[in-house]
Amino acid sequence: MTGRGQTVAIVDAYASPTMLSDANEYARVTGDRPFRPGQYTQDLASSFEFTAPNQCDAPGWYGEETLDVESVHGQAPDANVVYVGAASCTDSDLLAALALIVDNHLASIVSDSWGEPYDTATLVSVYDEVFQAGAAEGIGFFFSSGDSGYESPAEDPGSDQIQVDWPTSSPYVTSVGGTSLAIGPLNNYEFETSWGTLLDPLASSRKSWKFTPPGEYPQYYDGSSGGGVSTAFTQPAYQAGVVPDSLATSLPNGTTSPTPMRVVPDVSALADPSTGFLVGQTTLQPNGTSYAFSLSRIGGTSVACPTFAGIEADAQQAADHPLGFANPAIYQRFGTSAFHDVTDHPFGIAHLAEVRNNYTDPYTKTGPLITFLRTLGIDGEGAAALPAVKGYDDATGVGSPDYYIRSFFSH
Repeated sequence: MTGRGQTVAIVDAYASPTMLSDANEYARVTGDRPFRPGQYTQDLASSFEFTAPNQCDAPGWYGEETLDVESVHGQAPDANVVYVGAASCTDSDLLAALALIVDNHLASIVSDSWGEPYDTATLVSVYDEVFQAGAAEGIGFFFSSGDSGYESPAEDPGSDQIQVDWPTSSPYVTSVGGTSLAIGPLNNYEFETSWGTLLDPLASSRKSWKFTPPGEYPQYYDGSSGGGVSTAFTQPAYQAGVVPDSLATSLPNGTTSPTPMRVVPDVSALADPSTGFLVGQTTLQPNGTSYAFSLSRIGGTSVACPTFAGIEADAQQAADHPLGFANPAIYQRFGTSAFHDVTDHPFGIAHLAEVRNNYTDPYTKTGPLITFLRTLGIDGEGAAALPAVKGYDDATGVGSPDYYIRSFFSH
């Protein structure tokens, strides 16, 4: 399956001026197929607002757009891709981009790698109206679950409480969480664990780690897959019987809900920046004056979401009809060979870890090198912990798709 005959829409703010040329150069460099003429199109706002660095930072969105387009195209190289660029990063403008897709049925799959803590969101009921209208038209919306775990203030200074993200926690979208993916020497699947990293620097003696591994939280917390229990939405029917009641009633403030609530994510895919995704983009070079096409490594659930959206395009090709809102079908396949059950301890022992050297300044590739022990599978601690256990959990959902392993490595 290559996504032939399907259309995936990608929604971000603003628009990279070099998107198509970057995607085609990236495809040539990595051995994928460039876009055919007309296969990639754009539908952009008539003008862009709040572009300054202290507002929405328009150029900062270019990397997100690049990642999303190249990830979808890598998973579904024959699918049409339409990029819908919102006028700004505000809820109203992003919502307008989503409504445009529904009003004109621009695609049957929509990938969205953006969000915010739930209590800072606006227009929530209007968003849900758009998602429900899309579902009625056979359109599925996919959202990244976030890169700051349970949005604890210790993990995300922009959040004032432990809470889920939005719009990923809407019961009418598919929330995509993240994993750390291990690839073997033959490009084979080895294992996955939940994405959540704690750093431990090498001590000055260079003979031990600075702290007792895995290190100190939250000082050396280094990002993790979003998840948790919503306080706004009750449990949708498709989660009943799959999500344990003990989890669905455990509210983030430590109290117990009298009724089960919506829990995220629904599924997961590769996200850890250490085992992430290679992207190609025209960027400002270290000399500070020239621009050139460059390859770099990136991660986060911003990788997981378009990866899964590309898989959805392949699945729709196989089904020969739109699948639309995917969650009922996803939960019906819980516990089958369709998904890898991802846990914090894939070998049944202590947490796994890796050692990595970083440049002091990675942008200019200058040293001295800084060495870290990176312990995996730690998605928050204490009240904000999202443990990945056997079965459904609020770190990885029902697990990661078996298919993406086979299709991803076939490239």
